[in-house]
Amino acid sequence: MSQTIRLSRQAGSKYAGQRIDQAATELFGGYSRARLQAWISDGILTMDDRRVKPKQRLAGGNG
Repeated sequence: MSQTIRLSRQAGSKYAGQRIDQAATELFGGYSRARLQAWISDGILTMDDRRVKPKQRLAGGNG
């Protein structure tokens, strides 16, 4: 049986300029970077409901 897990995090300004996969590793500490990279590549882990690439850099946030 397939299970869906929904998590969301807001990347604050401390993540500005960081790669999405690196930030995700810190924000979702229970998952390996390799797994998070695969989820990003597969479109399972998105940013603002949009597909992104693992190497894309974050512009930052508001705190």
